[in-house]
Amino acid sequence: MPLRNGGHDTGPEATALARRLARGAAEGAARAQGAGQTYSQASGQAPATATSHSLQALLHGHQPALAVMASLGPQTCLKRAFLPLVHRQTGAKLLVMGDRSPTPPTELPPPWQGVPVRVAPQADVQNQIAAAFRTTLAQAALMRVPSLESCRNWGQRPRQRLAAIVLALVASVGLIWAFPMGVLVGLTFWAVFTLIVAALLKTAATLAHLLARSPPKSPAWRRRSCQ
Repeated sequence: MPLRNGGHDTGPEATALARRLARGAAEGAARAQGAGQTYSQASGQAPATATSHSLQALLHGHQPALAVMASLGPQTCLKRAFLPLVHRQTGAKLLVMGDRSPTPPTELPPPWQGVPVRVAPQADVQNQIAAAFRTTLAQAALMRVPSLESCRNWGQRPRQRLAAIVLALVASVGLIWAFPMGVLVGLTFWAVFTLIVAALLKTAATLAHLLARSPPKSPAWRRRSCQ
């Protein structure tokens, strides 16, 4: 006599039906995985695993392909978070991608198109790239600002800069010594002029604030709907 639990049959027929459903689900998953592999092979790209691996485990037996990374640019590798690796003995290629953007980049050279792809933590991949190209990336960061707008050249001619500062100080002292009243009057007029300009700007800002139109109020029915 089949048992009943809450009005549902739990006998041999229900057990057989559950087994058939589970078998069908497993076969469907296997077919989907096979279709994905077939599509990847047809498109010429290696299927990237969705499982995040440890970068240290992936580096075991591999070394970074520094020539490929240098040709692509360390900035590009760091921004896209991809690390090309080459096996130390066999020379097999492996591409490690960050887990935030696991899609292989299109900038890779033809020999690296379709190589196996592994996913690792984004921070670990970027730290490995930064460690491999620390000097290059630091130099690029220093040269990012144009020379005319940067202070990196200030220490190149210290004697000339010191001479210019001393000359300016001597000229200022000479003017004050030769024309004390003229320098005092000029500084006084300049101070008054700056005070007048500041007062006019404050007055204009106050008038603009007072004369500004208030934003239109929304209708009552719209306020009620928002509430």
